[in-house]
Amino acid sequence: MGKAYEDIKKALCIMCFTKNIDDISVNEIVKKAGYSRTYFYHNFNSKEDLIDKILCDEAKLYTFACHLDGNPETYNEKYREMSVNLLNHIYNNKYTYFAILNNHLAQNSRQLFCNKAKNFL
Repeated sequence: MGKAYEDIKKALCIMCFTKNIDDISVNEIVKKAGYSRTYFYHNFNSKEDLIDKILCDEAKLYTFACHLDGNPETYNEKYREMSVNLLNHIYNNKYTYFAILNNHLAQNSRQLFCNKAKNFL
């Protein structure tokens, strides 16, 4: 889905700055993102399906950014690289993390995110 998914994800996460997820409709999401409801429902079953995909994708990317190879000789270099990757990832996905941390993206979103991240370790 690429750009469209990123646009829809960003629209939802930005809206979470001012509204609770339960109060955000699919109509509002697609309008803000610039896509149709038809396009949305062709790619997602529901708003909750979109949320689950966002959390799952972020958990995968987060664990990938945190990966260390365990080699003590390259630990300092790898730790620095991992830190930079992680900070870049969080910065590039700041709206998503804001929504997760403020628990607006989904009820118990922090726990859902952590559980999904554990699956990729």
